[in-house]
Amino acid sequence: MARLILGTILLLFSVYTGWIIWEFGYTSVFEVSLREHPSTQVLIDLFIAGGLLFFIMILDNKRRGRSISKIVPFAIVTLAAGSIGPLLYFTVYPELFESKNKGN
Repeated sequence: MARLILGTILLLFSVYTGWIIWEFGYTSVFEVSLREHPSTQVLIDLFIAGGLLFFIMILDNKRRGRSISKIVPFAIVTLAAGSIGPLLYFTVYPELFESKNKGN
């Protein structure tokens, strides 16, 4: 179920992000966000949240005994496209959101 929810969010947000980039350009988000202090604060907040999510991805990857090479593609996507990277990671590896007591 987690994979379905995350995959749906990933798909919808990726399509919306693609449209924004197509329509306004890749750097437009930064240009608009840096014009006013409240917008800059939101951008900084998103960078912090993205960094925390990336850290959680690294810890999850390590805890599950996966090679560091397994997380590199998600790191690249996170740096280039923000939360699409963590959404993709948790869609591919949804174990963090699945109950350990599936029978209960």
